[in-house]
Amino acid sequence: MVDAVSNECVVDFVKRLSNPNISRIVDLKRYRCSECPYSTFRKDHLKQHMRQHTGEKPFQCPYCKKRFTQKNSLNYHTQYLRCQMNTSGT
Repeated sequence: MVDAVSNECVVDFVKRLSNPNISRIVDLKRYRCSECPYSTFRKDHLKQHMRQHTGEKPFQCPYCKKRFTQKNSLNYHTQYLRCQMNTSGT
């Protein structure tokens, strides 16, 4: 049963992809990863994605020095998780 459903999904996906309107949307994703099939409309999203491949973590907690690939992860760590090294209570 699962195989039949997955085959139907593949056929449906191929049909949708052949639709000229969908093809135009795919073409608009002009920023493409050189390491994997990922593509996006936005340059900053590609830069953020590339950190998965490079291991770059440019955002550092000022309290415990833990590093993050995304600024929102750092904010979550410091504000919502209340970094254990933060003695100021903020």
